[in-house]
Amino acid sequence: MSGWIAEGRGRRQGNEEIIEWEWSGTGQGATSVGIMEKINDNKFTGIHKYILPNGNEMEEKVEMIRRKTETEKHI
Repeated sequence: MSGWIAEGRGRRQGNEEIIEWEWSGTGQGATSVGIMEKINDNKFTGIHKYILPNGNEMEEKVEMIRRKTETEKHI
């Protein structure tokens, strides 16, 4: 989606952040909705649904997990 520019408005509902986007530039006429949900302090899930200018739909999903790792101590 290189060259796309978006303006969005959002709201929070419980553990979800919902943002509705209107795209311009190369993506003129496209719209999308992104929903990011906090599962716990270490995990978020997200889904982003697009309606492209030609009417086709596209969807992407993401899961983010924070993992704590031990680091070596150098003396």
